[in-house]
Order: sequence, then structure tokens, then C-alpha cells
Amino acid sequence: MAKFIRVDTIGQWRDVEHKSFIGGDCYDDKMSEKGISCYELENIVEGVENLYHYWFTFCLADVSSFESSQITVFQGDHTGEYGDDEEDLAECEKTLSAINAAEFFRGIVEAKEQLDYEEINDEAYNKILEGLV
Repeated sequence: MAKFIRVDTIGQWRDVEHKSFIGGDCYDDKMSEKGISCYELENIVEGVENLYHYWFTFCLADVSSFESSQITVFQGDHTGEYGDDEEDLAECEKTLSAINAAEFFRGIVEAKEQLDYEEINDEAYNKILEGLV
């Protein structure tokens, strides 16, 4: 079993019954992906960075975009497939935690700023990201 991370609207995560849909909010089973869109946490820093990159670079979100969202961490198995945006696809066996998404992303933004201004080194930055999960 592996651990995975993703963003969900609060109240929308369905645990082992959850499905991801191509295009986000479409709930037509014909449009469902072959697993849950997520990022694997085998390397926590890499998984967190991938999640951040998707939302802040690809989707152009900012911290305020996540006021009604949660970070969902779950345990499961990778399907061997990848989503339309090259994210991992997995099946959920067990939800491990739900974290306030705005606070989570605020922590990443602050850590990135500290790293950019050389207030912390790479090791400290990595520990901050690991501590967010």
C-alpha cells in the first residue's frame, strides 16, 4: 500500500467510493478516470511539490482559492494508469487524514519564500513540507 495526496472540496471526498472525473465536476460515469486523481507520497516532498505545482502553476490558483477545500491523504494502490494531466491514479483503501487546504498551501508558499530569501536551507524546507502532511 502507498500513500497519496489530493485536493477536495470539503464534504465531497467519498473515501473508498470516490471517483475522479475528466474535466473535474462532471459526474457522468462515462467520464470517470481509471482511478482517483492524486500524487503519490513515496517521496513526501516530491508529492507535495507536484500537488503545489499542479494547482499554482498549471491551474493558476492562489491560497485564497482553497478556503473551502481540504487536502486528503489516503492509503491505497496505484492503478498503473495516469490521468489527463499526468497525475497518478489510485484506488483508495483507507482515508488517513483531511487537512485544511488553505493552511497547507500557505505553509508551502511561506516556506518557498523563506528558501528564496535564503532564510532556510533545502533541508529545512524539506522538513517543513514533510511536516505539513
